[in-house]
Amino acid sequence: MSLFLTLVKALEFHWGRREPGRIKYRSAQPMFVPTHKEESAAWLQPKRNNVRVELELAEVLRRHGNFAEAIKSQERLVNLREIDEMRKTKIYGELGVNYRHTNRIGDAIEAFQKHYHLAARLEFEMRAELCRSTSNLGIAKFQLFLQDVTKTVYLDDSINLQKERIRTSEELLKDLGTKFASATKNDAAMADVGINNAWLSLWRDRLSMWRAIGMSRIVLSYVAAKKSDIAVSAGLDAVKTSSAPDATWADPTVKALCRFSYGYALQANDQIPEAKIQFSYPAGATAKCTPAIALCKESSDENRGYLKMVIDSGADLAAYDEVGYNALDYAIFANDIKTVTMLKNALACQFGVDKQAEELKAAEIRKHFRDIFHSQFRPILREGRTDCIKMLRAKFTELLRKDPGKRTRFDKLRLVSYEDFKNRQALPRWNMDDSFTREFDQIVTSGARVPFLIFFSYRWIGEETDPSSKNPDGPDNYQYRRMLDALEQIIDRHPDVESQDIFIWLDCACIDQEDIEVGRRDRGSNTLPIVVAQCDAMISITDDQYQSRAWCVVETMIVQTLKESSKHHHWYIHTLLDGSTRDPEGVLEPGPDRQQYVNRPSLLGLSVESDRRYIEFLERQSMLLGRTTNEQKPTQELPSEHIRILSEFGRSLRDDGGEPLPMHELDFGLELARPNCTGGLVVVLYHPDPSQVYYHGYAAEEAGCNTLAAIKDLVRSASNGMVDTDLITILDSMPLISADYNGSALHVKAQETFLRVLEAKRPDVVLSCFRTGTNIEFMKHLQGQGIGKDDYPARFTFPDSGHQFDRISAFHPSYAVNRMAFDACFRHLLMLEFHQAAAICWSGIWVQEPWMVQLRRHCARTMLHNKGSLDIRADRVAKLCIAVTDFKAALKKLHYFQLEACKSKHSPRRMIRRSKMSSKACDIGLLLQNDAVVEDLGSLPKYPIVEIVEEALRCLGAEDIELNTAIGTAGYYNHLRLLDQESHLKQPHTRAIHEMLITLLGQLNLTFTAEPRGYYSWTCQLQAAAFVRFAESVEDRLRRMEETPETAPMEVEVNYNTVCILSE
Repeated sequence: MSLFLTLVKALEFHWGRREPGRIKYRSAQPMFVPTHKEESAAWLQPKRNNVRVELELAEVLRRHGNFAEAIKSQERLVNLREIDEMRKTKIYGELGVNYRHTNRIGDAIEAFQKHYHLAARLEFEMRAELCRSTSNLGIAKFQLFLQDVTKTVYLDDSINLQKERIRTSEELLKDLGTKFASATKNDAAMADVGINNAWLSLWRDRLSMWRAIGMSRIVLSYVAAKKSDIAVSAGLDAVKTSSAPDATWADPTVKALCRFSYGYALQANDQIPEAKIQFSYPAGATAKCTPAIALCKESSDENRGYLKMVIDSGADLAAYDEVGYNALDYAIFANDIKTVTMLKNALACQFGVDKQAEELKAAEIRKHFRDIFHSQFRPILREGRTDCIKMLRAKFTELLRKDPGKRTRFDKLRLVSYEDFKNRQALPRWNMDDSFTREFDQIVTSGARVPFLIFFSYRWIGEETDPSSKNPDGPDNYQYRRMLDALEQIIDRHPDVESQDIFIWLDCACIDQEDIEVGRRDRGSNTLPIVVAQCDAMISITDDQYQSRAWCVVETMIVQTLKESSKHHHWYIHTLLDGSTRDPEGVLEPGPDRQQYVNRPSLLGLSVESDRRYIEFLERQSMLLGRTTNEQKPTQELPSEHIRILSEFGRSLRDDGGEPLPMHELDFGLELARPNCTGGLVVVLYHPDPSQVYYHGYAAEEAGCNTLAAIKDLVRSASNGMVDTDLITILDSMPLISADYNGSALHVKAQETFLRVLEAKRPDVVLSCFRTGTNIEFMKHLQGQGIGKDDYPARFTFPDSGHQFDRISAFHPSYAVNRMAFDACFRHLLMLEFHQAAAICWSGIWVQEPWMVQLRRHCARTMLHNKGSLDIRADRVAKLCIAVTDFKAALKKLHYFQLEACKSKHSPRRMIRRSKMSSKACDIGLLLQNDAVVEDLGSLPKYPIVEIVEEALRCLGAEDIELNTAIGTAGYYNHLRLLDQESHLKQPHTRAIHEMLITLLGQLNLTFTAEPRGYYSWTCQLQAAAFVRFAESVEDRLRRMEETPETAPMEVEVNYNTVCILSE
């Protein structure tokens, strides 16, 4: 009977739909009503059907002349979440008709506008989907052709479809700037149907990326069609498009695949050395996606063929991308045995069997680590349960029990009870008494209460009294006594925790440091991040050297990332009351709330140098853990006080015509002022530039503005690539006002508002990159004191709140990257100031070195020298000649082969660093980018870059290579002869530096073109890019060389020459 009634209802519904079509309105209306009001069967999807019925009913009511009831129904329906966009379009049209019939003309116009805009938006999105489908269909046709190369129709189709993708994406991008242009001006009708800046930005990025993908894919088809010259041109276009300064949309994988396509075309055109450059891009760099990595992300037989080409070119397969994974990692994640085998063989050829085994082992560990944190721990962390830590422990225990692969790579959770620890009277050691530690499973089964686990992060100090000692503590058990003091205080902080419930994890007792059972020490070290996640609290036993020790800092990074995602993880810092004595008493305080990264752990000090590879691994895993847990942050944040103050001021502003500040301009200022939290680093600029446009969105303006792009690169450099501008605050001393200070009431109010915003932000460090006129005494002292005039941070106190912060005096980044772009010293100084601010903010450690004072003095003198005309062309050309002379001197000093003659493994790194080769390359790159320099190079008797090429050939012992005389071809010298130059060095790092020099020589050579009568033309921009890439590669390789830095600040001497500001 129920089935019969269901069928009857279904028939009634369909009859009701058919009747309106026959214009039998009055007979149709009753059929809708009972079906609409009664509950349908589940398989009829009652919500959707009810909506459909009510829409038809409203249409019938309108045709009956019952406009009021129709309007009432349609106004309710248009706001329902169940309504899809297509039906909503129809409702707006029906509403407009009903409003017009009831003389509500204003409402009718608004409804018709929404009808039009929503229909236009849907039509645009459907065209975009068509654009997407053409390229996917094209690549599928190309694959069909590869299966049977006699069917050239498939190849022709693939080319035409990719062309259609490119053409359609360009047309749609044009429509965004014309048809939907008013959306950038906050058009209310457009905004109501979802056409706003966010929608425009989304589709602008998506279409730009689809266009680049189409450009790279068509290269494959052109090569297959034996149109290599066209393929080369298309590949170059793809690279230029994806690497352009405004290509903020470019996904790292897309960039890398564009590089591969270009290299693929070059190789097909017999331009082998140029192809190698693209396959190896970015040469020597880390934390960037390479073509090899991109191809391994999407394993297939086709991509394996391309990967073999990349491998054969000699690309660095040990490089890892922005999330810490290399090509082998992705192949293992995908369980692609064929690709893994290919990479294993290539790694053995590149680095030797030992390095190959090490890379394979590390990749397997990363796969397990990814599975544990991403697949198992992430769901538990996201739920935010009160027992999440207990669930993490249970999950890890279960994984070890079920998965033999994980048991071979990770150790069980082992702990020491508080009572045993207290009775020991010294730090326990694994090799003292193996039974001293207990496995977590045993602890849980032996007691009914939930254990409270504490992780101790501390510095091994045994070698301070006895350099040969492997003891973690001194003879007086100093660290042990400090830990006891900290444990007593943590019991007071957690009164609900009984002493018998406390269990401790510390490396000297819970890791087999002597590797008594082979492999157990590795398993213990690999498990460290997972142990931190399973502990309720971490206690850092700090001292003046804590932040300079690699193990301490990597543990800090891990716990801070966890603490940001879970309110149940605690972090405490034990600080001595008197650091000048051996008194263990201290204060236990919670660690800071904000994300706080110190100097890169893999560059810091270690007691056992062989541990460095563990540190690098754990550092990379903490990066991945951060990408996992940071997703737990709520998407809707409540505005903090400093954001609220700035927003109120912006909304109060009016122009001369009484118009309010445009919303996109206010939104941009608020975006700079984020994040919505107190503390941290604040960069203060002068005021917004009058030429800035805001309606393209924050990301586009950040990429297009030299100042903001420089700040982004400086912050990333100062944090070793681990912090971006989204974690610092950028304020203007005159917020939201683009005019220079004139003493008016509005300008005074703006400065006062800035100080209120800054006080509400409660910063730890303020980097003052501004100077301004002002009558406010606090502002006079807060602003930058002038280039090179202030070596030390100043301590400031807000008079009302009493909050204190450190002020670092700097100067506006625009001076370095715009006004004095031809002189690299200002970029060096700006980088130094950002490093100082970051170090003080995130570690509290900064040591002034003599070279820093010299740099500040040099910049102050240079500024005075250039205070007159800014177009001192002769001076700029002279600087280029000096930089070239210095670079040639560095070449002579190294003579390439001398690197191998160094007896100590530390010497090559010091030798290269002291040569300042990367710094001079940076200077040359900067100067060659300056148009004024380029214009006057013709006045020189000999082009300086030719001198570098000649000196490099002399160092190689290849002076006999003949000049290139083939008119119209690339190369100053015979490029094929240059290709014969190979590195004879055996040590991997020194060989890499040597190959970078050979690559630079080859790239410079190809920037020349032979002309008639023995002349040569050249492209300065390509030469500048070659020097910049070389400098970046050298600096990246220096960081990877195995050497323990003498002090953390010494690393800044290397970093301050980094050319991140110039990177693509």
